[in-house]
Amino acid sequence: MRFLTKEQITRLLFWERGKQERATRESVCQRRLTRLYHNGYLNRFYMTTIPGQGGSPAVYYLGATGKRYLKGLGINAKTINKPGQRIQMFLDHTLAVNDVWIEVEKMHREGVWKLVHWMTPTDIIGEKKRIPAATGQKWIVPDGLFFVVEDGKQKGFYVEVDRGTMTAKRFGMKVSAYIHYRTGGHFERASGFKNMRVIITVPTETRLLHLKKAVEGLGGRNLFWLIVESSVRKLGFGAAYWRIAGTERDAYLF
Repeated sequence: MRFLTKEQITRLLFWERGKQERATRESVCQRRLTRLYHNGYLNRFYMTTIPGQGGSPAVYYLGATGKRYLKGLGINAKTINKPGQRIQMFLDHTLAVNDVWIEVEKMHREGVWKLVHWMTPTDIIGEKKRIPAATGQKWIVPDGLFFVVEDGKQKGFYVEVDRGTMTAKRFGMKVSAYIHYRTGGHFERASGFKNMRVIITVPTETRLLHLKKAVEGLGGRNLFWLIVESSVRKLGFGAAYWRIAGTERDAYLF
């Protein structure tokens, strides 16, 4: 994760302080971030807004001193002078993907499941884990892919973070590709895992219902699980209810 907000860092690194109020945890996190920033370990810039969170939150990323420190530990990390316009244009999506990653990591630390592997889009392309389109020569690159073991069962989750801008045609192509990949046995042969789900986070309830209907129209029953992203931030993966395509019931993810 190259970019994180204070709220995300609090959830990722200060979640064990369960007896402390959220405001207290964020205050401790903010003090440490401020020190790291002023000593050059981190850089930051301010976004205009994050939908659903309001304000103009600071976004933190690795600074020059931080890079040197990591190099001393044998870790080579890249730094950037300042995010360009193109990076900032897609930053909202990047941070939304981070929200998913944070919850996956938290559930691993809490012992809900064992995280075997998390893959970014770059990893997916590099390791040739792309999803072939149902027709034509196009490929689908998910926003993330992770494998877990829960109660002795191996499960694979493809991540799609929707920002409300994807066209119906593009979304339909993705859904059809996932269905073909699962029903054709390609997922099991490629991963060795039998259980596959596609989890989709969306910005609003209206968007969720729209996409759920679209998935159902293409025959995507039970494979696709949808949730409003604010529920993920507020309740977490484990406590939030997910909508399952093809049914009217809500369910926990595990």
